[in-house]
Amino acid sequence: MKKTMLMLVLMILTITSSFAQFIEIGDNESTASTTTVPFSGLWDYGWSTAVIPGELIGSAIEINSISFDVFNTPVNYETLSQKVYIRHTEVDTASVQYPDPENNGYTLVFDGDIYWNGQGWQGINLATNFNYDGSSNLEIVWENWDGSYVSGFPTFRKTAVDYNVAAYKRADNNFPAVAGTFTQEYPNIRLGFASEGAPGNPEIVSPANNAANLELDTELVWTYGENTEFIHVYFSENQEDVLSSQASALVVDGDLVTSFSPTLENASVYYWKVAASNTTSEIVASTNVYSFSTTYGVAELPYSQDFEDVTPPALPLGWSSFYESTTTYSYVDTYIGQAYEGANALRIANSSDVTGTYIAVLPQIE
Repeated sequence: MKKTMLMLVLMILTITSSFAQFIEIGDNESTASTTTVPFSGLWDYGWSTAVIPGELIGSAIEINSISFDVFNTPVNYETLSQKVYIRHTEVDTASVQYPDPENNGYTLVFDGDIYWNGQGWQGINLATNFNYDGSSNLEIVWENWDGSYVSGFPTFRKTAVDYNVAAYKRADNNFPAVAGTFTQEYPNIRLGFASEGAPGNPEIVSPANNAANLELDTELVWTYGENTEFIHVYFSENQEDVLSSQASALVVDGDLVTSFSPTLENASVYYWKVAASNTTSEIVASTNVYSFSTTYGVAELPYSQDFEDVTPPALPLGWSSFYESTTTYSYVDTYIGQAYEGANALRIANSSDVTGTYIAVLPQIE
């Protein structure tokens, strides 16, 4: 029954294009979203596990990336300390018990921070590729060790099924290494895979994604993988031009280099990505789009800020925050509502720790 049901509701695509090679699993016409798998930004910590039937993957592949179809429109949403594990399995359904991936034969394929920005397919390039055997079911465990809640978290386009395809557990204050809850839904997922002769994934070294208040002599630095012959770097103040690899954003065109020094202006936000290619493969391996902002100074006094030109919870350009508290319910951000005038306001709050330190730092005065 399960196999018949899967054939009815899932759209399974093996796609090769000049920019990616991946298997897509899920109903891409779904109009529903989930915050259970892979993680929920509503909670400080959590884990999830999902089982992908081998018949939906179809053949042996070397998985090098995992992506999800972001349903809403997060703005540079940061998830810290995310861990992703994969293993082969013969079971068809998820277990509600904590998978304890460090001790149960899983491979740690990613351990780091992830940024989510806007709608559409986003995810991670694996630090360690996973060689799928072509027949077993595949189990993916996602652990959220971020440790804090911030509004504006992503939701993911989902596919509903009629069996326990996944399980999850979320908690505040401490990681929940205990039994969770079954769910009969999973996020649409793309498994990117390596092709013989294809270039390895480039990796951005600096500046860090969402870095703020950078100096005008900031240099873009990256590394590239095996089989790389050409590097293309896209850089612009227009995010869409970088996302769509427009020629107007191309600043490195084929040179096999690992750095670039752009011309920067004060008080500006820039977007960039690195793509690698060669002459023997049609595949182009690309990083996610990163962003950073340059220094912002207040040139004239008096200075005022109404917080209306930013998307909450982001602070205005040039602003930064600091807080020190015994709890995770600390906020120094832009907030929708409770404004004296307009839609937005600065929020400095913690409902459960009146002894904490919460500071909003204004731009420097030039």
